[in-house]
Amino acid sequence: KAMRRAPSLAYAAPEGARRAQAELDGAELEGSRLRVAGAQVRNRLYVGNVPKAWARRELEAALEALGAAGVTSVDLKLPIGGPKGPAAAGSSKEEGGGGGGHEGG
Repeated sequence: KAMRRAPSLAYAAPEGARRAQAELDGAELEGSRLRVAGAQVRNRLYVGNVPKAWARRELEAALEALGAAGVTSVDLKLPIGGPKGPAAAGSSKEEGGGGGGHEGG
């Protein structure tokens, strides 16, 4: 399988993020099911299983086609670092996508 990442999406209001989460979670994108997790900031979502090679405009077009328009910003820097997926990616503020630092739990 190709490398995947979990970009974060920001919406203008929490209700937009909630609607997008309902539309996107479990939706299929290029043969993989998207996994969507909310963030501590209520208008932000983390979307797992997005192809790593995709540019912002490709992701935005796919989101719109899936019925989740209204994204105000996209952060593509967050790689998937392990089996915990988008929720784990949202727990770190690191910009780099290293591989070290397992916390054993």
